[in-house]
Amino acid sequence: MTSTRRETRNDVVSLYVGETRTQFTVHKDLIGNVPWFKKAFLGGFKEQNRTMDMPEDSPEVVALFVDWLYRGMIMRLNTLPNIKSLYAFYIFADKIREGGLMDQIIDAI
Repeated sequence: MTSTRRETRNDVVSLYVGETRTQFTVHKDLIGNVPWFKKAFLGGFKEQNRTMDMPEDSPEVVALFVDWLYRGMIMRLNTLPNIKSLYAFYIFADKIREGGLMDQIIDAI
């Protein structure tokens, strides 16, 4: 008899970011709301094994993204290391085609 694993709300995925391969663990049902990641984790890509390598991205930027996923808003401007972080964050948001996030970043800038 073959058993199939059922996904739960506690299922997570791991993102390995930058040259240092900094690991970010994110709930799959949350990151799955972002179409770019949904295609990777739920589509026909190798990321279906619950991991994604993102060597070209910055851990600092992905940390901002993960924070946004869980909070629904970007961090306060005074908590960011510098304005360049917001510019890099905007470029990342454009890469993943997350228009609502792009709007929030422009408002913060």
